[in-house]
Amino acid sequence: MRLLIAAEHLGVVGGAETYLRAVLPRLAAAGFELGVLTEHPATGDGITAGCPGIPVWCVNGREAVEVLRVVGAWEPDAVYLNGLIDPRLEAALADRFPTILFAHNYHGTCISGTKCFTRLGHAPCVRTLGPGCLAKYLPSGCGGRNPITMLRMYQTQTYRRANLSRYRAVLVASRHMAEEYRRHGVGDDRLRLAPLFPTNTAPDPEPPAPRPRTGQVLFVGRLTALKGLEHLIRALPLASAELGDRLTL
Repeated sequence: MRLLIAAEHLGVVGGAETYLRAVLPRLAAAGFELGVLTEHPATGDGITAGCPGIPVWCVNGREAVEVLRVVGAWEPDAVYLNGLIDPRLEAALADRFPTILFAHNYHGTCISGTKCFTRLGHAPCVRTLGPGCLAKYLPSGCGGRNPITMLRMYQTQTYRRANLSRYRAVLVASRHMAEEYRRHGVGDDRLRLAPLFPTNTAPDPEPPAPRPRTGQVLFVGRLTALKGLEHLIRALPLASAELGDRLTL
């Protein structure tokens, strides 16, 4: 079976690409014949590092019809879509080939993709994408402050939301994201929960041995407001009091 992997970047620039770099060799080992379509090239192998020699096509600003002509000549049986910048190309792929979307972020469900209100201390948003989001965007701090950019992003995300009905299935990595896409019209018959996995570790053959508690808590992640470090800082003294032990972050 020929499977076309479609993604924004060939290089590894974030979590989606780290996932693809890990999953491509597993798909090849399972018997899939792989090809990759990306919008941005890379200087090295990037996500194809574990599958040397597989065909790679880069959009390079070409129109959707031209991209379809090129990848269509390879005759893929299905497309595994991991999010593209151009929603028109996403639609064209889904109309031409059976397509599965892995929603790594709020693809088609939020104007800015942050899904929170910064004016209220990064309070989460549970709205369904629609015209009402335009009224909330600037007053609630949903993204930047340029109304032209807001309208452009809204048009893109609205197009992506309309594309959801085109996909044979939508994969998500958490129950939270599953609920998000249910709210946006993806039925349980097409919604699949596929939790992410450690991409560069081997499973321990045995459970780790018990060891004394150190009282040390390690935060691993980017130091941005959306990662929630401030909640951890506030929780630490509460946990220390509950445990009767001093915790160090």
